[in-house]
Amino acid sequence: LNRSRTLWFELGYSHNGEMEYEDTKLNSQTLFTGLKLTTDPMTNTSAFIRAGAGKTWTAVNTLGEQEEKNSSNTYYGGLGLNFRLDYEQSIIIEVQHLNDASSDEAINGVFLSLNQLI
Repeated sequence: LNRSRTLWFELGYSHNGEMEYEDTKLNSQTLFTGLKLTTDPMTNTSAFIRAGAGKTWTAVNTLGEQEEKNSSNTYYGGLGLNFRLDYEQSIIIEVQHLNDASSDEAINGVFLSLNQLI
């Protein structure tokens, strides 16, 4: 935003492949937008905090039953550390909280990711 190195606008898409548990299959996808505030991202180590909202679509298929599709509004928050390996690669550790706005059900997670600049 406004050429800032420390405030970023996020627009993202996440697709979770099919997960299977006993006789139930679940898949989901999310479209989200938000803001990310970070310390200087060009240093070897930086910290960030992010928040935003989005829409999640899920499909649940239980053996012998009709597929159940659902969509809901979600909001999220997270904080993390970014460790730069070189100019093009970094490792990120993030703790994230995701809430379903309609039911107030929440998911907490810890993510480890490798980012590659292309």
